Amino acid sequence: MFITFEGGEGAGKSSQVELLGESIKAQGYDVELLHEPGGTPLGEMVYSWISDPDSRVLKRLYSRWSQSTTAINLDSLAELFLFESARAQLVNQVIKPALERGHIVICDRFSDSTLAYQGYGRGLEIDQVKKINDIATDGLIPNLTILLDVPPEIGLQRTRGKNHRMENEGLLFHEKVRQGYHQLSSQEPKRFFILDGTKDKQYIQSKIWERVSKELG
Repeated sequence: MFITFEGGEGAGKSSQVELLGESIKAQGYDVELLHEPGGTPLGEMVYSWISDPDSRVLKRLYSRWSQSTTAINLDSLAELFLFESARAQLVNQVIKPALERGHIVICDRFSDSTLAYQGYGRGLEIDQVKKINDIATDGLIPNLTILLDVPPEIGLQRTRGKNHRMENEGLLFHEKVRQGYHQLSSQEPKRFFILDGTKDKQYIQSKIWERVSKELG
């Protein structure tokens, strides 16, 4: 079984991933907890590149190439392919082998994040992003996607001080991301399980377990 967690900044995904992993392990299942981008050396390198608000790696690259630090904005399409390269490696190196071993895989973000952020947020053509997603994942689709929905103004308050590149985008960008998630969940209501991320942490945990335990049978 492949479970993914989605949501905007400050939605509380990471803590709920850990809590769900503990609950499933307590039932005797083997569980893999992953996050995107990451989970492989390539993924962690990509994460360091795209999360840095000061673009220090890109500045170093451009300074070596042109003796200038001015051209440091990461193109939206280039950003998309960085995410997809990390995803392809994670799927083939970690996720598919784990599923073949009969493990339950829980991933903090997956292909829906790319549609929400690079598609709806950045404005890249949605069908194009879907095609690239499909290539990178080799057609792998989560069995269940848990969407923690939080208004951007609340989520960004929660992450204040973390100084992450995506979190430093304007409120309008994050509102587009949220609307993107709403669009995606409306298109696949059976796969998405939406919860109000502003609710109490224990309440959210109990609702997630209630749904997942049904899926486990």
